[in-house]
Amino acid sequence: MGEQNKAHYNNAPPALFRWPWIIELCNQISKELRSNIDWIGIRPPSSRPTKLLDYACGDGVASRALAPFMSTVRGMDIASGMVEQYNKMALKAGYTSIKMRAVQGDLIDPELTPSPETNTPGFFDFDVVAMCMALHHIEDPENMILQLSKRLRPGGILLIIDWVASSAGSSAQTGNRTLGAISRMGFQENEVKSSFDKAGLEDWAWKLTSAPSQVPREIGGEQQLFLARGKKPFNIDSCHFPTTTSTSRDEGDIIHEFLESLLDDHKTTNMKPQVLLAAGLATVAIADQWPMAKEKCGRLGPMEWDPNDLPPDVDVMQIRMCADHPMGAGNYWGWGEYLPDWFPRNPFADMEIDWLWWP
Repeated sequence: MGEQNKAHYNNAPPALFRWPWIIELCNQISKELRSNIDWIGIRPPSSRPTKLLDYACGDGVASRALAPFMSTVRGMDIASGMVEQYNKMALKAGYTSIKMRAVQGDLIDPELTPSPETNTPGFFDFDVVAMCMALHHIEDPENMILQLSKRLRPGGILLIIDWVASSAGSSAQTGNRTLGAISRMGFQENEVKSSFDKAGLEDWAWKLTSAPSQVPREIGGEQQLFLARGKKPFNIDSCHFPTTTSTSRDEGDIIHEFLESLLDDHKTTNMKPQVLLAAGLATVAIADQWPMAKEKCGRLGPMEWDPNDLPPDVDVMQIRMCADHPMGAGNYWGWGEYLPDWFPRNPFADMEIDWLWWP
């Protein structure tokens, strides 16, 4: 089915996205996405960079709708024709290729569409991964959702926009000729939730769009869209620890044990586990007590910082506080450009957390 979709959309007429009903549908999707920013869980990229992956991106309707809320937007599509259209539309909308661009790639069958760039760090650890009006083209939606979840950072959001399943049973065959290889014409909430659960995603939410979509009768007639979202949980195993060893033992193991002890402490306190982990990880990276801090983190030795080298909104006293106080270290995590490559980005910087003093 991937080859069918690839061939179909590579040969799709340039006027495809100028069909009146397609224009109306795209406008509806864009409006729904922007009016549901809080529901989705997207925060403005104020404190740190935020990244969006738009998979099976087409010409980028979801990307352009969410771009104002993102620092970086990347599209990925199996069809080179769609990638070309996406990049043209991004430039037309006023976005540079640094801010928004698409590449050809296939997360289900990478060998079908080889693309080395899709395995680089720039195509992982996304704050939001969206798949808009494409899941019904996938033969195995459950595996698709699993593969998409692997591209999320801890705390990142997976967002699916597609049709709700209807009783119209004959529309799929017509759709094959009109809109490429269609596996099915829609989904029920329980089956999408089941796929999210199996992918290990939490905070499930589902909602219908505010109005039905007007689709030509030969493709199935009036349809209802849904939005589904879930969050990748944060846990110790989702962190990337240093792999080099000291003279005695693997430092990664030491860090792992340290974080596990923090979680054990959580059982006897009212502190949220993510607060403990955030503070603990940042402390490990910044505190002077860690012998390898300077070697691993470059300039991260707090007392050696040059105040003139800090961003204008960062007080040197805040940096020093991070070395002495775990909760200060947790608050520090937003300045990701000063952290080492292996250090996980803060999945909680935009969350409303009741910061409590360390017990």
